[in-house]
Amino acid sequence: MHASATANRPLTLDLALTAHCPLRCRFCMVEKVPVPELTALQWQKVMAAIARLRPIHLISLEGGEPLTRSDLSRILAASLEHADEVKIVTSGAVPIDTLSAHLLGHPRLLIEVSVDGPKPVHDYLRDGSHDAAWGFIDAAMGRGSRLRLRSVVSVFNARLLEPWLEA
Repeated sequence: MHASATANRPLTLDLALTAHCPLRCRFCMVEKVPVPELTALQWQKVMAAIARLRPIHLISLEGGEPLTRSDLSRILAASLEHADEVKIVTSGAVPIDTLSAHLLGHPRLLIEVSVDGPKPVHDYLRDGSHDAAWGFIDAAMGRGSRLRLRSVVSVFNARLLEPWLEA
């Protein structure tokens, strides 16, 4: 494709906000070694600079566990300023009340919670976090958040996904 044809095509940004996570999932590839993180102000500047160059369709806030960031509400607010849609990818292991209430119901925010099957399978894969994840989902729904479930399909859950989803 010619450069001028792509100049105005909207971007999707996956922002790795942190390597911190309270879980030790079996298949996680995120290094658990602490690394320096950009501050909320630095993320705001990065997003603004990119938005000046190209429109941003989607910003995905990821980790580790992005809800471990005490400044996530500031990063989320900046993301909503610069993108058509913003997604937070979470295990649901950190309580949802770490986010500002007025942001949780924002119509352009999607919270994607990782759930990998029935309780025994999910707990095996995701460090015993099934109850926390479903508690998070219930709390998010109660606050009017848009939610989507995501699953990592593996040898441990592939044959169980269809009956689990039907249930």
